[in-house]
Amino acid sequence: MNLKDGPSAQAYISLRGVSKDYRKGRLTVPVLDRLDMDFKAGEFVALMGRSGSGKSTLLNLIGGLDQPSAGDICVDGVSVNRLARQQLSQWRGRSIGLIFQFYNLLPALTAAQNVELPLLLLRLAAADRRARVDGALALVGLQERSSHKPAELSGGQQQRVAIARALVADPAILLCDEPTGDLDQANGQHVMEILRLLHEEHGKTILVATHDPNVAAMAQRTLRLDSLRVAEEQLA
Repeated sequence: MNLKDGPSAQAYISLRGVSKDYRKGRLTVPVLDRLDMDFKAGEFVALMGRSGSGKSTLLNLIGGLDQPSAGDICVDGVSVNRLARQQLSQWRGRSIGLIFQFYNLLPALTAAQNVELPLLLLRLAAADRRARVDGALALVGLQERSSHKPAELSGGQQQRVAIARALVADPAILLCDEPTGDLDQANGQHVMEILRLLHEEHGKTILVATHDPNVAAMAQRTLRLDSLRVAEEQLA
């Protein structure tokens, strides 16, 4: 991809000189090295690469779950890595939906209660929260399972609950880390069709880290990470 000195005029997410190192005992382990990268609003981008290539780390940095060792990350005009902890939490709650390979649902809560969790950080009336939860569950086809706990749902249904939870606050950006990695082919395809719908009909910006070429084929472009950098870009 083209590397530039500053953010593109059309960039919605911009990384400049972003590096990430981890400490392992006395060793410093580099994961990302001086990345310059832009994503446009409304893009659907797949991130591919071997295990340890930095796909998950990149998503965590963009979502403010982790901090870069160097460089700057700007999302819709917000310098994410410069926010104080409380500001960062508030920004993430408004702007970012997170979907993981393992669903991270609380087993003691129903599907509806799990979906409602992000809304508890917002100043919404109970009726507004219920309406949002119902809408999110309807979007993923699970409104009739709202009172079921995770153990009463299949793996595919649990992932759809996790997607509803990521959507319930209506974030502009969805960061998906191997969202089909723990699913069979049929359920994985269903999840990807939901993501396609969110992109095409709801205008969500979607970044998905995946090993699956079938998942990557749904994206508008694919970035392949290798040896700490972006090694290749492929357009759909």
